[in-house]
Amino acid sequence: MSPSPLLTVSNVSLMFGGVRALNDVSLEVQPGEITALIGPNGAGKSSLLNCISGLYRPTQGSIQFHSARGSQEITTTPTHQIAALGIARTFQTPALYPGLSTLDNILTARHIHMRQGLLSGLLYVGPARREEEAHRARAEEILGFLDLKHLANTPAGALSYGHRKQVDLGRALALEPELLLVDEPMAGLHQEERETLTRYLLELHFGRKVPIILVEHDIQLVMEIADHVVVLDFGSKIADGPAEEVQRDAAVIAAYLGEETH
Repeated sequence: MSPSPLLTVSNVSLMFGGVRALNDVSLEVQPGEITALIGPNGAGKSSLLNCISGLYRPTQGSIQFHSARGSQEITTTPTHQIAALGIARTFQTPALYPGLSTLDNILTARHIHMRQGLLSGLLYVGPARREEEAHRARAEEILGFLDLKHLANTPAGALSYGHRKQVDLGRALALEPELLLVDEPMAGLHQEERETLTRYLLELHFGRKVPIILVEHDIQLVMEIADHVVVLDFGSKIADGPAEEVQRDAAVIAAYLGEETH
């Protein structure tokens, strides 16, 4: 018997004026898996990720998140509420706070877990102090996981691009996600940085059992680490299945090579 899906996308379409970015897309994300979204440029991958994370609202269709808190319809849920439900994401180009330290950038994502009121927080006594210490300890643990402790006090604006990508991942992890959306993590990285980031994604997958939706252009990487691959082309789903099956699919080969299928 197959496990219940963690995320169900049903017949989602997205229009921008007269342009159809997504066309009747359906897919399921299973617990504990890496699900990759691939396709040529302009296929609709990031648009679908934006629908799941609440940045875009689909023109039609529905998105259900089956979290530890129960099933939630999130099709029109605001972004901050989706984050609070347990869906976090990284971005192709990290949008950090350049004047804040690496540690403080990660701490900014802990706000959804803060329980103390404004007054106790301003006074910084009792429960507020203990809560602050707990959040700081969690942020420091994330820095350790990402090998960034030596950069804890470095302003984000002074970090290399590769380290900014790591901090962006750390900020997503600070939300304690039940589902992690990762948008083109390897874009702009050199080989050593790519290997480092891949190692973190695999540790999250195998070690911490965090389900991941991965949007990535590196097809070799996708085929090596993804359990499940969904292929989009011109906003429509053209393939959906295990990586070893998808890479042999004639429609997928045609989409990437520009060949006609027969």
